[in-house]
Amino acid sequence: MHKDRRGYAYETKREGGRVHRRYLGASPLVSLALELDQHKRQKVEAAKRQRQEEQLKERREILAPVALLEAQTKRLVEEWLQSAGFYRHRRGEWRKARRNTMSEAIQTQKKAQAGAAKLCQLRDLANAGDRDAAREFWEQMGAGATTPNGSDRAALVKQTGDLAALSLAHLLSKISDKNPLHEGALRRQLDTMREELTGAQTSPLEALLIERVLVCWLQLHYFEGCLALSLGEEVSMEEQLFRQKQADGANRRYLASIKALAQVRKLQLPALQINLAEKQINFG
Repeated sequence: MHKDRRGYAYETKREGGRVHRRYLGASPLVSLALELDQHKRQKVEAAKRQRQEEQLKERREILAPVALLEAQTKRLVEEWLQSAGFYRHRRGEWRKARRNTMSEAIQTQKKAQAGAAKLCQLRDLANAGDRDAAREFWEQMGAGATTPNGSDRAALVKQTGDLAALSLAHLLSKISDKNPLHEGALRRQLDTMREELTGAQTSPLEALLIERVLVCWLQLHYFEGCLALSLGEEVSMEEQLFRQKQADGANRRYLASIKALAQVRKLQLPALQINLAEKQINFG
């Protein structure tokens, strides 16, 4: 029900492919019905906006821990590759740098000894109550410094793994709708995938990337399910496009996590050189 410029109320109806307008007049009863119709329409629009805001808030809560995990994982992968002697060729693929192995080993050993001595000094100052020394000690630990007992990398990977566990728990609670039976089945599926991806000698970095693959896999299927449910609901085209973009972004992150895991495992393989006559053949 609408009102024209003259103040007369009317309603529209489609018949035979054409829109017909039927005037209802301008009586007090019609005006009251018009106000009730407008109030009902405003109430429906307000409920729709509130529902969309709640959905956006829920999706932001799901994306936040995954984005943080992705940033930390990317930083760790780059640090590990650089420490292993790789460099990024023209911001593209990673390549092994040609260096003098003996001099590089000596320099690495000297840096490790100097870093360990400095950390010992900072540790003693922190134990004595120096807060600045404690802050600097943990900053160097987070930057990948060498500790006297050699447990820095394991502690950092464990901390990041706890974040992945929190992300998985949050996603499992959302997908299973707090159903213990459904959540248990999903956890068994994740454990099976983790066992299939874990090899005989899995490094801490590979274990971190495996957890990232599981988180991205679960998030991808969650957004795919939301997109499939929206097709049977009366939602706007903008919301459907928004859900499609979320599913596409989750798919890109899932494929990127798989690529990072495969790249790290490929770079860890030993090189094999075969001499045939005057030719040399290198196998990765």
